[in-house]
Amino acid sequence: LCQRLQKEGATLRVHDPKAMKKARDLLANVVYVDDMDDVAEGCDALVLATEWDEFRKLDLRRVREALTHPIVFDGRNLFDPAEMERLGFIYKCIGRHAPTMPYANSPAGSTQPAPAMHSSIRNESISAAVPVNAG
Repeated sequence: LCQRLQKEGATLRVHDPKAMKKARDLLANVVYVDDMDDVAEGCDALVLATEWDEFRKLDLRRVREALTHPIVFDGRNLFDPAEMERLGFIYKCIGRHAPTMPYANSPAGSTQPAPAMHSSIRNESISAAVPVNAG
């Protein structure tokens, strides 16, 4: 995952509470963050790709304030989509319906599925809380 994001031009800040040493040996050209509370600082998005308890216990209000754009890609379905929407996140998860949000040109009070985000991540700063695989 990290290599793919880098190939697309992303700058990564990474944290894995169980495998930081292994990550340092395998992944080059990333910023390693030892404290999960600091991983989202100044990033455009947060990617959660593993389900450690530390991630479940994130202070989501702090994460929201730290991110440049309130985007969370949750590959492990750690959070409730409605709660993430209530906190002001653009929340993408696996296998669940996207939260709804007021649509710009729709009548007052109506909602549409959250619009798809553009796929370009070039020159974006992404915080990745990812598992590290040897292979």
